[in-house]
Amino acid sequence: MKRDQLLLSDDKLAQQCVEISKASFETASPWNKEQFLASFSAKNQQVFLTIEQKEVVSFIVISTVLDEAEIELIAVDNRFKRRGYGKSLLNEVLCELEKNEVKDIFLEVRESNLAAQKFYRFFGFQEIGRRKNYYQHPKEDGLMFKLSI
Repeated sequence: MKRDQLLLSDDKLAQQCVEISKASFETASPWNKEQFLASFSAKNQQVFLTIEQKEVVSFIVISTVLDEAEIELIAVDNRFKRRGYGKSLLNEVLCELEKNEVKDIFLEVRESNLAAQKFYRFFGFQEIGRRKNYYQHPKEDGLMFKLSI
């Protein structure tokens, strides 16, 4: 996140991310406002945002350790879905990770979330495993995906 380009407070950004996240996930937001605020300043995390007219439209939170990254959370405001915002932002993230010499990117997705699986496969992510009962409310396996860049 490039702070010098934003005219919104961290508090407002975090709240907008929570609202998008609540609307995007079946079981409410997996993260609360404090977690988003912490991610804005964490050394091993980056938050990528798409902003339109001072409103967060989409975001991706990643963690990076050495030459590996994990996509922790990704969401697009429901009003802007199917307009290419998710693809555009993930492209930006992948380019940035490649510049930073990241070699492998990991993520988990609900087994029932076929749309997300299709989205990630479009970018070349491949399923590499399963985490039994990884998700709660409802309990569900998480599928592990990896992309080598």
